[in-house]
Amino acid sequence: MGSHIICAEGITVVYDSLTSRWDTCTNTFCDSVVINPSSINRINAIAEFDLFPNPTSDKLNIKLLAEKNIEGQIIVRDLLGKVVVTLPLNIQANETTRKTIDVSNYVGGAYFISVGDNNKNQTIRTMRFIKK
Repeated sequence: MGSHIICAEGITVVYDSLTSRWDTCTNTFCDSVVINPSSINRINAIAEFDLFPNPTSDKLNIKLLAEKNIEGQIIVRDLLGKVVVTLPLNIQANETTRKTIDVSNYVGGAYFISVGDNNKNQTIRTMRFIKK
């Protein structure tokens, strides 16, 4: 089995070759992917995403700073992916946005909190927090 990455002048070529575990297979899979970084739109417009205190027992503070305006939502999910709460979010470019979530009634454990952009229907950033 082999994996190779070649970078030249902003273009990345990645290819893998796979053979059977016992090297008895006569067929080998090989594929190439070419990625040009200049053609990728930057979707991660969040410059700062802080959760505190983490772990927490009652209030979770969220601090966000974005490089562009974002109309979206904050979604909290448990480890099974069940949505616990969804909050509307409106971030102005280069302005700090603060939110507080009351987690005092949450069951103790780990949760994921995501920031989503409604206009692009995508998750921008996800972090984990612990409820004590």
